Amino acid sequence: REDKVDILVELTGHTANNRLGVMAMKAAPVQATWIGYPNSTGLREVDYRITDWTTDPSPEGPLTNQTYVEALERLPGCFLCYTPTHN
Repeated sequence: REDKVDILVELTGHTANNRLGVMAMKAAPVQATWIGYPNSTGLREVDYRITDWTTDPSPEGPLTNQTYVEALERLPGCFLCYTPTHN
């Protein structure tokens, strides 16, 4: 908090070398997770999870059995991109 970070976005989730310990300390007033792990962090200190309508369908459509502690912020299109290498 001494650094006065307004928004902290964690990019690894539950993958190697993550910074979820920092998120658990609520290092910023607004915290989000994105890209690294397409599932909940399980930390109530994380306010938002950036996702899309394919990964997390709308409650009005087909439901997943997944529950999240974060509010879902859905991007249009896909929340990440991939371009295969050409052989």
